[in-house]
Amino acid sequence: VITNGAAASFPEWTLPSPGKYAEWAVEPSPDGTALAFESNDGGDREIFVLGRKGCYDVSNHRAADWNPVWAPDSAWLAFESFRDGRRGVYRVLVGTGNVLPVAVREGADCWAPAWAPDDEWIAFVSDEEGVPRIYAVAPEGGEAVRLTDGKEWALAPAWRPKPEKD
Repeated sequence: VITNGAAASFPEWTLPSPGKYAEWAVEPSPDGTALAFESNDGGDREIFVLGRKGCYDVSNHRAADWNPVWAPDSAWLAFESFRDGRRGVYRVLVGTGNVLPVAVREGADCWAPAWAPDDEWIAFVSDEEGVPRIYAVAPEGGEAVRLTDGKEWALAPAWRPKPEKD
């Protein structure tokens, strides 16, 4: 937990700005070397990464960014943002801060990213057909595949763990 601008367990790591800020959605990286979280440090919600080299804002945009989700390889984070006027799913290369769109639709919202255990897909929710449904798309974006159907809302994509090899 991060309080008063410093990580409670790691006093040598601090947030970029002094002061008190709120942090949400803390996610440890799969390789155990970093934490991703949302913070209002800077005025709006941003995605920060706290690791051995310090703490830094990886999403850095005037629009709110939230809900960080690590890729299984710990190199990328998927997150939600309003950067193109609608809620969309983006990914950021943690080492560079390079942000790329994954699922951004004109006239629809996309949210709740979930990385597949094999790094090949990102599932997300979209209301592009009027009812929230779950879709999957390659991390590079492109044509999405609808995974749910019907009149019921589908709101929380989740993947089965990657099977163990014999």
